[in-house]
Amino acid sequence: MTKLKVNDFLPDLRAETSRGPASFSQLVAGQKTVFLFLRYAGCRVCQYDMMALAAEYGQIEKAGGQVYVALQSSLETVAELLRTSGYPFAVISDEPGRLYRALGIDSASSAEQLVSPQSREKVDKAAACGFVHGKNEGDELQLPATIITDGSMRIQYLRYGTRSGDTPSPEELVQMLSQSQNSGE
Repeated sequence: MTKLKVNDFLPDLRAETSRGPASFSQLVAGQKTVFLFLRYAGCRVCQYDMMALAAEYGQIEKAGGQVYVALQSSLETVAELLRTSGYPFAVISDEPGRLYRALGIDSASSAEQLVSPQSREKVDKAAACGFVHGKNEGDELQLPATIITDGSMRIQYLRYGTRSGDTPSPEELVQMLSQSQNSGE
């Protein structure tokens, strides 16, 4: 698929979530929604991003938003992750990478392309938090992406990551969600 753009409508794809199968329109259900496409549950950078997101999730809800984190991990891995973590957001299992491909989310051409000062900093922070690299799943070279919809499936914000860890911070997500709330959208 070609790359999406801001103001495009998010395709109404079918997803396997930790709360059961649903279409994207069912997930959005009229609410501002962040779709955060990470790599897989064993990725330390992804583990760190999910921990940081969980810590600020109350602020995301106050801004009128909700989050779905997509991982190229099996439903079994996702269930175990949620059982042990208690994350307040739902997780989409896309082990075959079908959603990533349908949304035009690229993979890096090499492991070296994944590395940046930002991703290196997240790896160091993840290690300091005790996260260890787990089982590889999906595409080891998968790049991240962030999509924010306005509740009607229209894309308000879109970032195709160019390196591992190239995702907005939870604070940035709150700010973006709050700005659209304050502008009357």
